Amino acid sequence: GGGHKQAAAFRLDKSLDSAYRDFLDAVNYLKSKGKL
Repeated sequence: GGGHKQAAAFRLDKSLDSAYRDFLDAVNYLKSKGKL
């Protein structure tokens, strides 16, 4: 079945989600420092 593909896509989605949150944290940090 497609279970393996789904699981891989889910893991990728989760890692992208956490990377996006890290990115937003960095943006907010730079904003707080007046760099943006």
